[in-house]
Amino acid sequence: MRTDARLPNWIVRIVRTFTPPGPIPAKFLMTIFLQKHSSIGQALLSIPSTIAVPALGRAREAFYWNMAIAQAGILLIPFVDILSLPFVLNLGLVLTC
Repeated sequence: MRTDARLPNWIVRIVRTFTPPGPIPAKFLMTIFLQKHSSIGQALLSIPSTIAVPALGRAREAFYWNMAIAQAGILLIPFVDILSLPFVLNLGLVLTC
């Protein structure tokens, strides 16, 4: 049974908040689920399982980069007293090559 339920804007805003950025916008995602399920409630219940994998992947990637930056900062702590502008420029040049 297909119902042409009009999608409330507050639901689209909630879905947009929790979905990671990607190729499918939140309104299109909700339209697909409304066509597949018969009610807004059933469509909302199927969204968490759909967005879990991309959201966790992006969270893992963000955590990886935060840890890499923190470790680089910790490794540079003993060298703070010998770092000078020419030395930092030389390190930057070496790292970019």
